[in-house]
Amino acid sequence: MITNHPTESFISVHQRVLQLIKRDCNGIYYAELGELRFDSVFQPIVDSEREIYAFEALVRIKNTAEEVMINPGEYFNLLINNTEELLFTTTLCSMIHIRNFSQSGFRTKKIFLNTPPIVFESLSNCREAIDLLLRALQSIGIQTEQVVYEIMEFEGVDLTATLSGKENLRRNGILIAIDDYGCEFATAERVISVEPDYLKVDRSIVQQVESDDFDALLTALKLGKGANAKVIAEGVETKQTFECCKSLGIELFQGYYFEPPRMLKPK
Repeated sequence: MITNHPTESFISVHQRVLQLIKRDCNGIYYAELGELRFDSVFQPIVDSEREIYAFEALVRIKNTAEEVMINPGEYFNLLINNTEELLFTTTLCSMIHIRNFSQSGFRTKKIFLNTPPIVFESLSNCREAIDLLLRALQSIGIQTEQVVYEIMEFEGVDLTATLSGKENLRRNGILIAIDDYGCEFATAERVISVEPDYLKVDRSIVQQVESDDFDALLTALKLGKGANAKVIAEGVETKQTFECCKSLGIELFQGYYFEPPRMLKPK
């Protein structure tokens, strides 16, 4: 079971992270942690007219000694039972993402950040940590309502603490999304408990429409509407999927059909 961290932990993590963030010759922020380099890429979330609504920030991890890329999902899965390192690495990635986003030509859009429950738990009873987060956003000109924390689902989550942290964030204007709905831990029960602002439907459900199977997607759409959440179809890779999702009433979309993840250059 993941447990709460004291206020001092979150603040000390923030201070450690600041020491690791660097800027390359093109003005793009990144970080180095031992032999690993962390970079930001961003994939657009678009509306039914294919206009950019927001960006999801994603991390690219490279082992610079061996010149090989590391799968981010596998890397973070290794940290699940090491809550201190998970909190640290998540904070590191988020700060790189936010800084790169804030200096781009899309800085007025929304930014979605993948966030494990430990972050919400750490913020559940930490006024100082919340204030630190708000000051960091203010210092780079990002409004709280532009920030969407995507809850990454893990086993063994302290749901009570996670919900408390979510409410603290929401009271300060930060929005919440449930990521990968339809996967193992992102269930209907979790959606009802969290009451997210956005429900991101996993590609495994979205791509079923290619086989004229709409039941799971319609169920997700109904669930999202019941929770008063905007539904986002993930993993849209073809025009057929896009048009089918639109016809069902989905308004936001993400996938390679529109654009792959890419770096955002400074404006």
